[in-house]
Amino acid sequence: MLIWPSIQHPSNLKEHDSRSIPDLNHILSRHRHNRDAKANDAKVGPTLLGCSGFWEAVKSAKLLFVFDPHLSPHLIRNIRFHLNPSSRRLQILRLIGGTQDREKCIHLATELANIFQGTQTIIECRMGMESRATPFPHDRFAITDGEFWHFGGTVGGLEPCLTAVSRGWKVSDVGAEIFFNGVWDHLAPAGGEA
Repeated sequence: MLIWPSIQHPSNLKEHDSRSIPDLNHILSRHRHNRDAKANDAKVGPTLLGCSGFWEAVKSAKLLFVFDPHLSPHLIRNIRFHLNPSSRRLQILRLIGGTQDREKCIHLATELANIFQGTQTIIECRMGMESRATPFPHDRFAITDGEFWHFGGTVGGLEPCLTAVSRGWKVSDVGAEIFFNGVWDHLAPAGGEA
């Protein structure tokens, strides 16, 4: 399924994804909203319009893998907003990011792991993937409980510009978990665990 991430509902009741390309006014509205939200760099709440279908899947996921060479603080903050430590649903969250915002992303991932401390949830982050270097692809991907997602922009659809998201593949059918684990191992620090 091809999805066009959230367009703010005219009544502001709820954002929604679209299966057809939105009209230009909606695209411009989305761009303005996300540009302004990024400029404000808000720390509370999901201020950026993303892919609402993806964030619904995140809320109920036991397993969440994120592969984004442009992993950003905005994405990690949104993950934090949508995850609830008291639900005890999430078992494993692994984030693979690139080289930009490296220290900030590691710091936010560590804060997220601290929030889940005392639960059975494992939260790990490895940075250093370069989108222009082999064996790393430029694209962004995620896995939620066996479903494989492909993002034209940042995982979660948190882009000022409208980009497409596709979903619906079984991880086992496309070899996504093998690929993800291979990159994870490739980024492992020499002589130890991450």
